[in-house]
Amino acid sequence: MLLFIEKGFQNTSIQDILNHAGISKGTFYNYFNSKNECVLAILEQARYEASLRRNEVLVGRNENDVEVLIEQIAILVYVNQEKNIFSLFEAVFSSQDCELKNIVSQNRIYEIGWLSGRFVDVYGEEIRPYAFECAVLFYGMLQHLMMTWKDAHIMAFDPLKMTRSVIQNVEAILKGKMDRKEIIIDDETVRILQQKIQKQEITFETVIKQLSGFIEGIKLSNGDCNKKGEEFSSYLLEELNREHPRVYVLENNLKAFHESFIDTPHLAEAKEIASRIWYLLKVQYSQKK
Repeated sequence: MLLFIEKGFQNTSIQDILNHAGISKGTFYNYFNSKNECVLAILEQARYEASLRRNEVLVGRNENDVEVLIEQIAILVYVNQEKNIFSLFEAVFSSQDCELKNIVSQNRIYEIGWLSGRFVDVYGEEIRPYAFECAVLFYGMLQHLMMTWKDAHIMAFDPLKMTRSVIQNVEAILKGKMDRKEIIIDDETVRILQQKIQKQEITFETVIKQLSGFIEGIKLSNGDCNKKGEEFSSYLLEELNREHPRVYVLENNLKAFHESFIDTPHLAEAKEIASRIWYLLKVQYSQKK
């Protein structure tokens, strides 16, 4: 990550990555076919991390609570800070790589869509026509506040405090837009943007298949005796295979599941699986509304 930021994406070669990571070319190509795939993996890992933490904040709490939303948004800021994602975005956009720019653009649209849906959860169905535009305005304000703060201060800003302030601004803007019935980013614009996102179909069947393969991989790992992780994995698989998986059982065990793989080579995939299960639970809940 730091390599791309320091040298610029365009100027970073595969050999630079190998030297920085201390790995062989064969090892690199076992995981990635190109430099772009490497960057994509970094972005996906950050997205899974943010998605996991946001869903875990919701457990046992009301999704209509604005304070829960503020915490969820702040989590995204924390993850982006921890993994230098903002700087990576800047490096990508300053490059001439159209493929990566498109990936970053899709990531941005995805996050705006997520926040748009959460605005509807918190403020009600009547604000749906304005939700996407308000999400765009929110991220625009937050981004420029963060950039301005960083230009002026060495010490880090408080993501919770800043997020809460911008949310209050958006609430005032939302009221004004509803009073005026003013919509710039209409349904057709949202539809066009959402069509740009390459969505991977996630079903209970695909997650069960992935988790089954994951368990086999754990068992075959030489020298990786992680009985706790194996037990959590098998427990989740058993629950997912039930005719009616129990939501509360899955919710209460997903965090323990992926945390049982900390400091192991399986952590990234465990987080991916947990994130996909959370997604399925969200879809299932939405269908019942």
